[in-house]
Amino acid sequence: MPKAQCLVLSDDPHVLKEGCGKSFAPFPRGCFFYTSGGLHSFEHPLNKLMPMPRVDSKGQMCGANFKVDVFTRIQTSMPRVGSEANWAKDFLYEEGQLG
Repeated sequence: MPKAQCLVLSDDPHVLKEGCGKSFAPFPRGCFFYTSGGLHSFEHPLNKLMPMPRVDSKGQMCGANFKVDVFTRIQTSMPRVGSEANWAKDFLYEEGQLG
């Protein structure tokens, strides 16, 4: 049985149902997974995905469905800067160094 917060992939749904029990859930439609960043949405790649508890007919939690959180954005590694930015202040040079 997989540990908590593990991702198990298989092309055979019977293997997943048998191995994961009640926490078995299909891979979220419109999403992709990569090891360094986790689960993301194709349509909203800069928004986080929130796990929403999935409850069975008996009222017991049995896994999660994922929904895009439109209010939480993922911080990108390169900040965006407007065209009014002064890039020259980042470089120090003495007169005569540039051709």
